[in-house]
This record gives sequence, structure tokens and C-alpha cells, in this order.
Amino acid sequence: MDYRNATGIRHDLGTGVNIQTVVFGNLGDHSGTGVAFTRNPVNGDKELYGDYLLNAQGEDVVAGIRNTLPINNLQRDLPEAFAEFTAICEKLESHFREMQDVEFTIENRKLWMLQTRDGKRTARAAIKIAVTWSRRV
Repeated sequence: MDYRNATGIRHDLGTGVNIQTVVFGNLGDHSGTGVAFTRNPVNGDKELYGDYLLNAQGEDVVAGIRNTLPINNLQRDLPEAFAEFTAICEKLESHFREMQDVEFTIENRKLWMLQTRDGKRTARAAIKIAVTWSRRV
């Protein structure tokens, strides 16, 4: 109430609430976390490009504490989660019409998409991706 009074916000507007679920990639060999691009950011090829770790949290992937595995190995380790992940990556790229940089966690074989954003890439990759998209239109 004091904040609303001090900032001149009406009291009948309601209250905003964020609801979050915490997921754990460090619950054993059926859990993990990773980051990936929906295309190769170096050359623009249409292939998943990224890394993951089993039994790990996000910080483990980026901190360099453990050696990560190539994203395509996830198909061998957790095939159902990998199939769902690739389908979601296709939808995200199609929706945003842009290469995506995604973060995910798998908790006990269940995939959770954490974040997506437009992916950074080399100039060579940007040209190849743009040409590919122009042919789709």
C-alpha cells in the first residue's frame, strides 16, 4: 500500500504475480541440462549445435567444471526428451523466423524449456540463414 501511495498507483488495479516451477537437472542420469542453437552459428547449417550434461545444473554447463557432451548425443542418452526438444526447436525457429539460442533442463526424463532468444552468429552464417528463409517465403 505504501509503495502504491508513494508512486501514485491506484489500489484497485490488482496485484501482479509470477508463478515459477523449479526444476532440477541434477537428479541422476535421467536428468540434465544444456544449451543449444537451432542452427550452426558458425556456418548457418540447419542442425542443432550445442552442449549438455547429465546429472547437472545449468551452471555446470557454462562454468567448464565438467566436459560437456555434443547435443546430438542426447538422442542416445534420453531419446524421448531429445525428440521433444528437436520438435520444440523447430517450432520456435518457425515462430520467430530466426535462429534461436535455447536453454533447457531435463528432470527425470521430462523436458523443461527455460529460455529462448535470437541466436548470435557469424556474418557467413547470417547470410546463409537469410537466404534459406527467403526461399521458404
